[in-house]
Amino acid sequence: MISAKFKKVPFILFLLLLSTNSFALDSSIESVEQTLVPKEFFVGDAAQLRYTFDTKLNLFLGIKEDFIHQGTLELKSSPAVFESQKNNYEVKKITLFSSGQNYTLCMEFVPWVTGLLNFPPLDLFSIIPPEAYETTADFSSGTFIIDFDPVAVSSLSQKYGAITLRSPIAPILLPGTNYILWSIIILSTLLFFLIILVLAKFPFIAEALFSFNERIVFLRNARLTKKKIRLLLKKEISDSDFAGEWQGIVRNYLSCRFAIPFDSTATTSIAQKISNVTGALFSDEIENAVLSLVSLFVRTDYIRFASQSIDSRRLPAEEFETSFAGGEKIKIADATIESINALETKSKKEDKV
Repeated sequence: MISAKFKKVPFILFLLLLSTNSFALDSSIESVEQTLVPKEFFVGDAAQLRYTFDTKLNLFLGIKEDFIHQGTLELKSSPAVFESQKNNYEVKKITLFSSGQNYTLCMEFVPWVTGLLNFPPLDLFSIIPPEAYETTADFSSGTFIIDFDPVAVSSLSQKYGAITLRSPIAPILLPGTNYILWSIIILSTLLFFLIILVLAKFPFIAEALFSFNERIVFLRNARLTKKKIRLLLKKEISDSDFAGEWQGIVRNYLSCRFAIPFDSTATTSIAQKISNVTGALFSDEIENAVLSLVSLFVRTDYIRFASQSIDSRRLPAEEFETSFAGGEKIKIADATIESINALETKSKKEDKV
């Protein structure tokens, strides 16, 4: 007789078989649909394979909310199962989108060969990042296989009937490009010749620039000197102080004008010193201007140093008096400005020659 213990064995096996069939039913894939975007693509083009299916399993069970964005879970982009196919295609990104019991697995890839591409079966649980699970206990040890259908990579040569490579097409130029290029060439040529001309004439140009700068300095010196002379007339100072300041102003002017110091030059040596600087090439205008300034130096020297001297008592008194006569300061200022204008005007004529 068969014992009661052994009579229960078929019943237990039946229960195990029933539970196994129940799990297989729950994990089965239904309503599978595979689409390719775009439908026609070539080598090097990015394509997306969409695998849509229904299942009673909750594939997002135990996944952290931080890893799910708007119902989408990003999976590992380079599963080991595709390693052997890297010469045929490259998988860029894999995502899983959930909408209830409906799921869509999106795989973005770039093909490197033409013809049919066969994707090996992919275990979905193996490409979910382990860190995406709430706990290690949630990590699934089972399998969920996705089996893709082959996809076709189109060939450009077959599509357009090209057997040999075509010669390269010349680049398309924008309207007006030729005019711009020719304008640049002409301007570059003109600029080149202008640079050559400047280099050839550089000594003359440098001299002209130096002369121009020198003229600016001279004109500024003359203008400031005449301004100081006019301001000197408005000062309420003694005749001796007036004579001293006048000499200081005019000596500074001569020092700048002839580029040599006149600060301690004796009155009797001023004309000779100017003659040495200019090479004794005195014109009548310049000679008259210099002699006029020298005579003013003589007069102001007498005002400064002849006070209380015997000469100051000589007659006629108006000639040897150690003070300026009425209106004499104005005459001295006018004569000074006239002499300066003569020197500067003569300088301009020499520059033109």
